[in-house]
Amino acid sequence: MKTSQSRQVKRASAEQLSDQRYQELLRSASTFFAAAEDDDGAQRASVIDDIKKTMAQYGLTVDDLM
Repeated sequence: MKTSQSRQVKRASAEQLSDQRYQELLRSASTFFAAAEDDDGAQRASVIDDIKKTMAQYGLTVDDLM
């Protein structure tokens, strides 16, 4: 069974999240997801560059891939 003290601690923790703290967490999450998208974009660009170099090295065209 939970004691009334443990319920009070949980309730107090939930009440301590102020609007300011919520906004800070929201900004942090937003920054995190933006960075993840940037990483995906950079990785994609790198893969495309590698493909282009390999195609040039072997004299391949897009038609060769079809």
